[in-house]
Amino acid sequence: MFQTLIDRFRSHSSLNWALSDQAVVSASNLLTSVIVARMVGIEEFGRFMIAWIVILLFKDLQTSLLEPTLMSIGPKQKREDLPKYYGAVFTQQVLFTAASFLVVLIGMAASSGFFPDLNLWELVLPLAAAVFADELQDFMRRYFYTNNRHVAAFFNDFISYVSRLIILFLLWQYAPVLSAGVLWVLFGCSIVPAALGMFMLDRFQIDRAWLATIAERHWAVSKWTVGTSILRWLAGNLIVLMGGAMLGAQAIGAVRAAMTILAPRNVLINGLTNIVIVKGSTILHHHGTRDLRRYLAKIGVFMTAFDVCIALVAVIFAEEIMFYVYGPEFVPYTYLIYWLAAINVVQITAFPLGAGLKIFEYTKPYFLSAILEATFGILASYFLVLYFDLHGVMIGLAVTCVIMIVCLVGPCLKRLNAAQPAIP
Repeated sequence: MFQTLIDRFRSHSSLNWALSDQAVVSASNLLTSVIVARMVGIEEFGRFMIAWIVILLFKDLQTSLLEPTLMSIGPKQKREDLPKYYGAVFTQQVLFTAASFLVVLIGMAASSGFFPDLNLWELVLPLAAAVFADELQDFMRRYFYTNNRHVAAFFNDFISYVSRLIILFLLWQYAPVLSAGVLWVLFGCSIVPAALGMFMLDRFQIDRAWLATIAERHWAVSKWTVGTSILRWLAGNLIVLMGGAMLGAQAIGAVRAAMTILAPRNVLINGLTNIVIVKGSTILHHHGTRDLRRYLAKIGVFMTAFDVCIALVAVIFAEEIMFYVYGPEFVPYTYLIYWLAAINVVQITAFPLGAGLKIFEYTKPYFLSAILEATFGILASYFLVLYFDLHGVMIGLAVTCVIMIVCLVGPCLKRLNAAQPAIP
């Protein structure tokens, strides 16, 4: 019996390492938010969350560049071409990271003049440095995954995220710092594993001809995903940032704190994404759309039941969670958990729809939904916050969620209802 379990674990070792990695990252992000909120208070936590949203933007941009390119095109290269391919990829990464550093530096310096009450000026350099290091470390983990070095990816993340927690906890207990100090910690805890990863890279070669060829091939694949990433970031964060601009930094802190309470659901969602797409593609290829409909329906029921359980626990113990996790000054914002729990239950219905469209290799509806969500955010965010305060922020998030579902449901059901025995 015990040997059977060991054999089964080994047969799924790649998946186990990937899920363990995701659990470490998600748990660390949750605990980072808790520690920082406890250390700096709700208003300063809001300022930190502005910086955190910027870090997430550039991480999403890098993901939209690397996932459909490095992790898809890299494994298809001939062995003798790998040094030149990865040389071109590494060059692109260095240029992208340097550009990100300059954009954040200039953008935050310019923004500090428009929002003097938020004191963004002191975050300019540490935020740019944190983005720089975070991108390099994220590139290392994706490089390791592309080359099936899952253990190396796990420990690279482990060094980064666990060291961050230890240092922040010690600072909280013995030498509290503000947002700028936290950002310098994030920089240090990302740059060290990134530097260690450099020594673990395989041999690569810089070839001028390959630089242009690979850049063109990568851009042809990733241009739509980059656009979608930017638009979706605007849709999801513009309303929250508008709330901070009009209601104060504590509004952003309260919203992000409530979001973090429900973040554990993301571990399962992120962990299942690739599994569902791979298995669903296999079902479609061998059994057709009828069996795929049943599979996605089961996944939808399971994910909805899981999210309902998370939502019920969060709603029933919302006030206690806010008090014991973040502290008494966050308790007046408990109602945000009620809002987000309801929004998440609705949003999870998009999971099987989105997976279905990816299985059919049809992602245009994602881009359309991102355009509509961003347009709504730009046009409505000011008025929602003006008339409804933080309730307006939640209404805005709920509407963007409904827009996404409406854009995905039609194209997905159309393809699921077609009699397609296999992918050509």
